[in-house]
Amino acid sequence: MIKPQPDRLLTKHNTSPASDVDSGLTATSAPTAMDIALTLRPPSGSAPSAAGTEIDALAALLQQACQPTPPPPDDAHALAMLGQAHWVAAGCSPFDETTPSHAMWLVAGGCVTMGGTDSEGHRQPLRSSQRGQWLDVANAWLGLAVVERCVADVGSTLYAFPIADVEALCRRRPSVARVLLSLLARHVRESTQNAQQLLTKDALARCATWLLDALHATADGATVVLAQRKSTVASQIGTSPETFSRTLRRLREMGAIDVKGARIFVRDATALHRLAMP
Repeated sequence: MIKPQPDRLLTKHNTSPASDVDSGLTATSAPTAMDIALTLRPPSGSAPSAAGTEIDALAALLQQACQPTPPPPDDAHALAMLGQAHWVAAGCSPFDETTPSHAMWLVAGGCVTMGGTDSEGHRQPLRSSQRGQWLDVANAWLGLAVVERCVADVGSTLYAFPIADVEALCRRRPSVARVLLSLLARHVRESTQNAQQLLTKDALARCATWLLDALHATADGATVVLAQRKSTVASQIGTSPETFSRTLRRLREMGAIDVKGARIFVRDATALHRLAMP
């Protein structure tokens, strides 16, 4: 059952002033009734309710998040019924990073960044998750705390899937277990690829790779919206904010992209694929 838990503000982290945020980026408003499902789906034979619609929407989001091996509709719906909605304000964490994780986390709206801290305690963002992307799928299976600090860049809606409930579902539906195993395997592979590209690709190739990856989460497959600071993206691809800006300018001069405010329009995806090759 989707259980609403609004105003989930466990830990407030120090963040940069609002003036440091890239132009055009603002925190999202508090969730509406349609952002968080409040009840179970309606009894058989009754008219669809807002909650039933929300569960269907979450099931569709789960299918997107588990690509390229999405669960069948029935399995996605069963998994969606386990989701617990959380609203996380900008600068806050959705969970306590000092205690063992007990759930898988999926981003349904907004943007959440994970990373570490330097010797002076300053955040060093390494990756971000946006709508339809998993924030954490591994730690709950191990019963361990997350190893990265997690902070919402803007107001965000997340769904937690309690691992005990997920395990019980896997026993009833082995097909769900196969989907989740594929998901975990894909994340391991991506981590290996990310480590490899830091060693084998220059800044231009890493930026092109980041843009191509970001396109997968876009509605039109051509427009990337910077929902986070450029410094955050730069950290994720292993470069400085200045180098990231110069690289975007170079890609624009090559005709591969256009940049307008916080939006990056991909004009030549073929060129990006060519540049992304090691």
